[in-house]
Amino acid sequence: KGKPCAGLWARRADLPAPAVFGRRELGEAESKALTEAALASLRSQPEFAPTQAAYAERVKDYGHEASLPAWDDFVRANFTATRWDEVGGPRKIVSVELDEKLDGCGDVFEGHIELLFELQGDALVRLPQTSWRNLVALMDLDRDGVLEGVTNYDLVHTITAVGPTSGLYADEYSIDYVGCRC
Repeated sequence: KGKPCAGLWARRADLPAPAVFGRRELGEAESKALTEAALASLRSQPEFAPTQAAYAERVKDYGHEASLPAWDDFVRANFTATRWDEVGGPRKIVSVELDEKLDGCGDVFEGHIELLFELQGDALVRLPQTSWRNLVALMDLDRDGVLEGVTNYDLVHTITAVGPTSGLYADEYSIDYVGCRC
C-alpha cells in the first residue's frame, strides 16, 4: 500500500492467477547460443524466404548507390531472440523478431517476422500462434495455452491477444506527445 503501480498490465485479484513469463537475462555465451539456434530455426520457417525476397526487391529498387547492407548483414543487425521463463513453472518461451531498427526518421524496410518458440530440451518448437513486435511482457491470462503479450512501440502500449477469447484481453493506451520525435 502507498506504492505507485509501475506494472505494464494488471487484472482483478478475484480472477484465477495467470501464467506469467519473465524476461530471462542471459550471459554472453548463452545469449549467443540462443541467438544462433533461434536464427537457424527462423531461417527454416515459411515466412523467411518471402521476407528475404522482399528485401532483395528493396535493394534492387534503391540501387547500389544506396549502400543498403547485404541480406545476412541486415539480418544480423536486426534480429533479436528473447527468452521468457514461466514464473513458478517449467515453460521457456523464445520470442524472435526480425524487424529493421531505426535510429530516427526515414525509410524503413516494411518486411518483418515475429514468432514464438518453446524451448523443449535443446529444441526450439514453433508455437501455433502469432507473436508481436516490440514485446515487453508475456503471459497466459486464462491459462488456455494461448499466450498474450504487451507491446510497446512509439509511446503506445498494447495488450495483445489471439484466439477465441482475445477480445476479452485486448487493450491499448498511449502517452500523449506533441511534436516530432525527429
